Amino acid sequence: MIRKIFTIILMVFDIRNVRFFLMVNREFSKDKGYSIVNFIKALWLVSKDEKIIRFEGVSIVSSFLPPIPSKAFLQVFNAVPEGKSKFESHVNAIRTAPISMFIAVTERCNYNCWHCSKANRGTTSDLALDVIRKTISDLQDMGVAIVGLTGGEPLLRNDLEEIISYIDDRSVSIVYTTGNTLTYERAKKLKEAGLFGLGISLDHYDKTIYDKERGHEGAFDTALRAISISKKAKIYTMIQLVATKESLANGDIWKMVEFARKLGIHEIRILEVMPTGRLLKMSSQDILNFKERQKLIDIQKRANRRIGYPKVTTFAYTESFERFGCGAGTQHSYIDSHGNLCPCDFVPLSFGNIKERSIKELWKEMNAVIGVPRKTCMIMELYKKIGESSHKGLPINSRESEEICKNCEKMQKLPGFYSMLKEGK
Repeated sequence: MIRKIFTIILMVFDIRNVRFFLMVNREFSKDKGYSIVNFIKALWLVSKDEKIIRFEGVSIVSSFLPPIPSKAFLQVFNAVPEGKSKFESHVNAIRTAPISMFIAVTERCNYNCWHCSKANRGTTSDLALDVIRKTISDLQDMGVAIVGLTGGEPLLRNDLEEIISYIDDRSVSIVYTTGNTLTYERAKKLKEAGLFGLGISLDHYDKTIYDKERGHEGAFDTALRAISISKKAKIYTMIQLVATKESLANGDIWKMVEFARKLGIHEIRILEVMPTGRLLKMSSQDILNFKERQKLIDIQKRANRRIGYPKVTTFAYTESFERFGCGAGTQHSYIDSHGNLCPCDFVPLSFGNIKERSIKELWKEMNAVIGVPRKTCMIMELYKKIGESSHKGLPINSRESEEICKNCEKMQKLPGFYSMLKEGK
């Protein structure tokens, strides 16, 4: 707690943050419904139970948000409709762009992971470089703050450095990878091209178990080597792991936190097993229940209070209704390797293709259908309906996707951050 307060003090006395705070306060003050007290309460909610990481002169409160201060963080504030009160837009979660957009730049992968979310989408060639360049340019003009590059395995693209170089400082770039084929020389080139972070998959501390889960001999050693290389290249280094009922019950998740501490990484991102991709037809009995998700949140809180431990970020906490809610199609979106725009990486619903129409138009139309952040994870709400239509192929076509989303529960109340900003509670 003392360390967190000290870090916040450093942030408060950073003149760049002071200027940003005053600018936001001045803009919000144009709206009679604005309260600076509620604004401060909302900022505190954002940092609650987070370990704030200082990295290369900026602060990372959450990897779901861009670093502070940065032009990318300014994008989050400015990506609202013109001609309306910015305060009204923010408290009602009305945006002109998601905070983050992930792009699957390739379908190719050397692994055969048991929980692969991109499985069953057919085969395709890599997204063309000119399509990616135009899309990144449009995304940044829209106000996207984080561009994630994923796959398949994005490191298999020889032009990944060029793709990263398309992303200027209005956004931060993160590559999500198994670490396969990464060398120190490649990592340096990625860093020089502008890469901010690497998210390296590592689900288990046991080599034999991990290699089996990933369907690739040597996957464990590859991941550890990639972590070491990433740190040496001064890239913000994260691991991503998927929590299951078993790994929660037998204590493996906390053992992974302890293991990651020894690796000296910056952050652990903990997802939960999802009924999507290869697991679309998984039993509902294997999906984490409320108490199990609460255990994940408790792990985050426990780790983030300890000195010397990496920052822990759980989707269960960040996307809870008490904080930001599920941001599929609102705060976050995804483009698969075919070019289909989807609400998120785990929701195989297509709302058009960037090879045929502008991402600006497609995202605006998708967002109009989905609306605002949800109180529950979108795939958990829709996987049975998606499963019924999956025999036609994934992702589900635009017409059916729109129909499925029109029947979703309409949010009468927004998640905690928005309520705190508006009402102070």
